[in-house]
Amino acid sequence: MADGNATLESAIFETNDASVIARQVETFLQSEFGADPQFIFYRHSVGVVVGARLGEQQVVLKIHRWLASIERLAAIQRVQGAYFSMGLPAPRPLVGPTNFAAGIATVEDFLAGDVADGHDSDVRRTLAHELQRFISAGRNVTDVRGLEPSALTSVPGDALWPTPHAPRFDFEATKGGAEWIDEFAHMAQWRLAGLKGEKVIGYLDWRVGNLGFVGSKMTAIYDWDSVGLATEAFIVGSAAATFSSDWSKANGSVPNLEEMRAFVSEYQDVRGRAFDGYELDVVDAANLVLIAYGARCQHSDAVLARDQAGAVARSWIELLKERGERGLLEG
Repeated sequence: MADGNATLESAIFETNDASVIARQVETFLQSEFGADPQFIFYRHSVGVVVGARLGEQQVVLKIHRWLASIERLAAIQRVQGAYFSMGLPAPRPLVGPTNFAAGIATVEDFLAGDVADGHDSDVRRTLAHELQRFISAGRNVTDVRGLEPSALTSVPGDALWPTPHAPRFDFEATKGGAEWIDEFAHMAQWRLAGLKGEKVIGYLDWRVGNLGFVGSKMTAIYDWDSVGLATEAFIVGSAAATFSSDWSKANGSVPNLEEMRAFVSEYQDVRGRAFDGYELDVVDAANLVLIAYGARCQHSDAVLARDQAGAVARSWIELLKERGERGLLEG
């Protein structure tokens, strides 16, 4: 909470007093594990994430808020447990969804891993390979009850945008000056309307900041509340926009156009067959709507004078201008 933005804490805990929050977390872990926790780390973004040592065991407590329900998180843990059983680097679920303050808590094993440089070509190829492995493994999971589609493909009513994923973003209050971003989003949503094709289990925020590495080898998949249902082409198009990003680091920037194209090409190589024409159009439209959403979040930060607006070396807004003019899959 040292960055001074405790909006999420206020929404979940109804306080931004760090000592009060620490006591609540400590009491919860004591009740679940019967041991006094030693805290390892604390992070907040879409939700609150706490690492703790309980004797010889290291665990991660997550307190979810955005798109959180007992049913959805239970479905995600079922899938996460299946991936763990198949030998993928998925943390083993330990405590199922439990009401905690104004959020829902889950606990899982802690898996160690470093954040890789997503702009490194070897890391990019690993990310493409492991995403294909993730999607392929998901085809062996038959119980997908409770999994939801990407929020960007299930916007309610006539709305353009889903509810922003973090409370600091206010799209309604920052509409002025964002009309050009919304125009790109309208274009992409129109192309994605009536999306055809088999929906598979996908990871909808596939990026180095959500994954652990040793060198260029991936050793952990974190943030399982990013798992949902979408077509393979939509998942790949979205991932092409996010794969290099780590928002905790100043150099954790979004990819450039050539890197996104390389990611799609490398995914198709691992897949063993190219996407057909319709699938490529979905890849392109999914990529565009994800970048537009990122630009809309960045615009909100800029208007509301959030310091996060300049926290990355390369911005969503720059990428949208480049991507919008040229298209992802143009030569």
